[in-house]
Amino acid sequence: MNLSLEWWNPTTVCWPEEITRDRVWIRILGLPLCLWSQNTFEQIGEQCSGYIETEEETSLKHHLHWARIKLKGDGKSIPPEIEVVGGGMVHNLDMGGSSSHFQSREREDRGQGP
Repeated sequence: MNLSLEWWNPTTVCWPEEITRDRVWIRILGLPLCLWSQNTFEQIGEQCSGYIETEEETSLKHHLHWARIKLKGDGKSIPPEIEVVGGGMVHNLDMGGSSSHFQSREREDRGQGP
């Protein structure tokens, strides 16, 4: 039996390179409660590689520190920043860091839908 150990780093993965994934779960940290909705999760998913579903624990609001959604693809096409519209405001979500950061501004086109 051969056993190999290596120090963990952000690029260490449990999937061999030759295996491709067609869906991936992502965790969104620190999402403001005013944006905690199915519509928001779908907006985020569609700006990534495509929305599939929301984790049941997230939908039921059993924990509010993070949200989990399933996306199409392998997770490599997630942009560094996403714009989410909610409550008459545009919120910028930083998807690249270890925790999410938000900036908000008023929508300029209030008469139009999200």
